[in-house]
Amino acid sequence: MKNDILIPLLNNAVLLLALATVYDLLTVKGQSRKRSIFGKLISGVALGFLGIGLMLASVRLVPGIVFDTRSVLLSISGLFFGPVPAIIAMTMTALFRLSQGGAAAFAGTAVIIATGSIGLIWRSLRKKPLEQISAAELYIFGIVNHIVMLALMLMLPLETALHVLSRISGPVLIIYPLATIAFGLLLAGRLRRQRTAEALAESEITYRKLFQNNYAVMLLIDPDTGAIVDANPAASRFYGWSGDELRRMNVSQINTLPPGKMKAELEKAKAGRRNNFNFQHRLADGGFRPHPVIL
Repeated sequence: MKNDILIPLLNNAVLLLALATVYDLLTVKGQSRKRSIFGKLISGVALGFLGIGLMLASVRLVPGIVFDTRSVLLSISGLFFGPVPAIIAMTMTALFRLSQGGAAAFAGTAVIIATGSIGLIWRSLRKKPLEQISAAELYIFGIVNHIVMLALMLMLPLETALHVLSRISGPVLIIYPLATIAFGLLLAGRLRRQRTAEALAESEITYRKLFQNNYAVMLLIDPDTGAIVDANPAASRFYGWSGDELRRMNVSQINTLPPGKMKAELEKAKAGRRNNFNFQHRLADGGFRPHPVIL
């Protein structure tokens, strides 16, 4: 194993991870479990350009025969992004590789098709959510992909193929599976963040529906200041003020307790010593009405 191959391949793997991190930072907002077809097309084009960027920084083994981490990118694209983005990325990188020409143009294109396809097949066979994928599975996935990649070098004339395999096999089987782990774990972490954000959004929607549509009078009060943060329509009907008016008020404006006593009751609620009260409340028309309060 020679450093003139190992170090350049390692540099290309580092470039892959750097580009992947930038891609993640630029696209993490607005992602959802059910992406639109337009979003999938954009992802595919972005992944295609990432692959071309890696190929522009490829390691030339001999004239016309180059190596880079496009196989990692495309296999992971198939696994995590699905058919539409992966096929777009595969098409873009395959056309670019063919345009470069050289003795390994067809072998390099075959690598693109094979590794992207392995990612798609692996995705279809998995039963567990991708965000739960382990480093061990990603390592096996990386090994399988790159054994196939090395086998496709036999498309070259036999003497050339044996020379290429003797120089490249060790570095590829060391670096590429590790790059697959790093890239895969980055995307798995991204999926976990997306799922968490989606769950929080769904919980917020459910809460808003329960709050707004509830027939019970409901006020959301800041226990530190007593400010009315929100009021549901039932509260507006009960008190006679609009929701906007209530949200500009303080609970002390509707509660008939003296300010000191009101503050003491809020402190009890903050400390968790009490969560239900019976208060006399002031109405918009100047009247008063008793009302139970649960915090």
